[in-house]
Amino acid sequence: MLKIAESLGLQVMPTLFCGHMSGVNWLPEWTLGTWRSGDRFPVYAGDRIVKASPRNLYSDPAMVEAEKLFVQSVVEQVRAHPALYGWDLGNEHSNLDIPASSEEVKTWNSVVCDWIRTIDPRHTVTNGIHTDDLEGRSPFRPQDMAEGNDYLCMHGYPQYVGWSGGPLDTSFVPFLCRFTETVGKKPVLFEEFGMPCGRPEICKKESTGTVKILGEEDAAAYYQAALEGLHRAGALGAFPWCFADYHRSLWELPPFTVAPHERFFGLLREDGTVKPHGKVFQQFAGQKRQIQSPGKLEVSREDYEKDPGATLRDMYRAARASAKLL
Repeated sequence: MLKIAESLGLQVMPTLFCGHMSGVNWLPEWTLGTWRSGDRFPVYAGDRIVKASPRNLYSDPAMVEAEKLFVQSVVEQVRAHPALYGWDLGNEHSNLDIPASSEEVKTWNSVVCDWIRTIDPRHTVTNGIHTDDLEGRSPFRPQDMAEGNDYLCMHGYPQYVGWSGGPLDTSFVPFLCRFTETVGKKPVLFEEFGMPCGRPEICKKESTGTVKILGEEDAAAYYQAALEGLHRAGALGAFPWCFADYHRSLWELPPFTVAPHERFFGLLREDGTVKPHGKVFQQFAGQKRQIQSPGKLEVSREDYEKDPGATLRDMYRAARASAKLL
């Protein structure tokens, strides 16, 4: 994969522990333990959905030892590759397994970063967190990730939260970016944002459940405004979710059986043609831009520690009402 990326002039940021993806947790069978009824997402292992839960990824000695072997093996193998951009520890870990405490996850995050830097001191290390973490649903707090990571990563989708202005709310991701930087005191790469979109026939046929498939022109306008907002917010960069729509031969497999909208997040359609928002990304990426420094938000650390979700929501509502978001 890295060789292909190099041949195309691309760089790659591997995600080392990507257990959660698109509404399903993907795990080897040996990582599983007794099923917990409160788990949010189904687990796919051994070529099927299983009734099991992950063993503790952050403190189970056998799991940690296996993770160390994996990290050391992969980093040693590809650390000198010219297509390597940096390292990402994971994708929204709290969707996979919630640690027992902020201290547990802070220690785990720092230890894994140390494993990487011992072998590869040249490349940066980060860890992808998301809106749920900012809301306090897990101990993956920006201030704790900042202790081990070179910069912070945030993922955000206005259509997944009830306190945004709806799926086309272009202020949502810039606000999350600024909030994360203010709380974590490190710069932020907005590592994941986007929306499912398609041509009219796709929107009409496939918009089922709580997440609707939006029109391609609406999506293009959203991406343009969100990218401009993230630039003004001082983001290090922004990555779209995701490269291409999934081929229909995969539609009846997990995760698309439980989250059909996940089929349509691509910059490209299933047939390989570029969607309008793909062209927006191409044009935006082709322009040289200086990182902005908009200043920090005024966040009461005491209020945020006491009730993260309420503080985050109240600040966003106030910012939108006063039209002084950015």
